Amino acid sequence: MVKDPTILQDAISAWKADQQHQQEVTNRQAIAANRPQIYNAMDPSVGPAKANVTVIEFYDPRCPYCRQVDPMLSLWQQHDPDLRIVYKDLPILGPPSVIGSQAALAAERQGAYMPFRAALMASPPNIDSAMVHRISDELGLNWTKLQKDMNDPAIAQRLADNEQLAQKLGIQGTPGFVVGDQLVVGSSLTDVQAAADAARKSAKQ
Repeated sequence: MVKDPTILQDAISAWKADQQHQQEVTNRQAIAANRPQIYNAMDPSVGPAKANVTVIEFYDPRCPYCRQVDPMLSLWQQHDPDLRIVYKDLPILGPPSVIGSQAALAAERQGAYMPFRAALMASPPNIDSAMVHRISDELGLNWTKLQKDMNDPAIAQRLADNEQLAQKLGIQGTPGFVVGDQLVVGSSLTDVQAAADAARKSAKQ
């Protein structure tokens, strides 16, 4: 190896490729085992129910990377009539994130998940009750009902279920995406679109 260091480099490259392959196999197995929970009809979404590809996003409303990729995801969905995006609230960045996710899911009960989410993602990340109240008023929601629903144990359970599912899938940060049988972690829209293309190609075979 001293005479030919490329032998070591080749060995390292082969090891990395094997590790990546094993991780992909593990990801596919986890996705297959948890498919009913991943594709939960109760989760908020945009796009047609019978779209030929569905992107599942685990996101935190305060996550800077989620906020970075969000407008690009929205633009992609608007220009792709056969794309559906499903949102799974995963508030892992502390109490302000929990407040944001609780409020968004409470707003869903008034038919306003998407506009509330959009307003939340466009606001400063230091989410608190005053901000939630302001957004509620701007959207014309029933503030008393929103407060009550935010504290509903069913919403707390929903967030706990999302966290448990994320752990099963190996998602340790946000955003995390499930597309077909692939797991994509990070804010690279290119990687998410590549996974969507692969899922569409696989569906045609």
